[in-house]
Amino acid sequence: MGEHHPRLSLSSVCTFAWSLEEDLRLWDQVGARRVGIALPTLEAVGMERAVSMLQAEGLRIANLIGVSPFRLDAPGEWSAHRGRTSEAIGAAAALGAEALLYTTGPFGTLTWEQAAAAFADAFGPVFAEAAAAGVQIGLENTGALRYENGFVTTLSDTVDLARSFGATVCVETWNCWPERNLAATLAGAAGIISVIQLSDFVAGTHQTPDRAVPGDGMIPIGRIVAAAEGGGYRGPYELELIGPRIEAEGPAAAVARGLTFLDALLDGTGVTR
Repeated sequence: MGEHHPRLSLSSVCTFAWSLEEDLRLWDQVGARRVGIALPTLEAVGMERAVSMLQAEGLRIANLIGVSPFRLDAPGEWSAHRGRTSEAIGAAAALGAEALLYTTGPFGTLTWEQAAAAFADAFGPVFAEAAAAGVQIGLENTGALRYENGFVTTLSDTVDLARSFGATVCVETWNCWPERNLAATLAGAAGIISVIQLSDFVAGTHQTPDRAVPGDGMIPIGRIVAAAEGGGYRGPYELELIGPRIEAEGPAAAVARGLTFLDALLDGTGVTR
């Protein structure tokens, strides 16, 4: 494959079970030079060695993702958990990552408002440390079936929470594409969105994660991208695929098809739905 659109990123979540060495070979094969990277992939190699390997490749790191979330109803665990977040912040700074992405964390029996207050307490030191290191934190909207990852399940609420901390937002379209006033939410948040993740949803899907290659399902990806662009967003769009459909096709083939689709969309030569 040739060069990709400069704003197109490829997430290593697409090949979550692969090693960093396998990812590097795939990225070379498909011509991906802007990537998002799952932290478990780096940790499997050893963070220091993984950072050196990536620096040697000269890749543009759109984001790091995959720090396990704080349990907001278990404050006794927060202090120990911050050690891992410190390592992630250090890796993001060393790699010049454009953002370090988080979900908000599970909230147990807390109310939404109690969870938001607990999030402020849990993440206060994280945001301060990231700011000192020059690393942007991005909050991701999670799906309504994945409460183990986060309590904020709409993009509009994620934007409000991120603004209250001075954070950015990772827009996961698989989780928010049917939302009311999505175009207005994207436009209003354009200046604080760090990345927009793209995949597709096939009608009849009753499990998560079960994403599809863009163009294979019913998400109006072209309309969403047009809304983000019209609202002033100028950051990266990232292909993030995961689930049984991707495994059945083979991640390499699914990634190649997804990149081709999104290149055409971003170049203005593809579908507009």
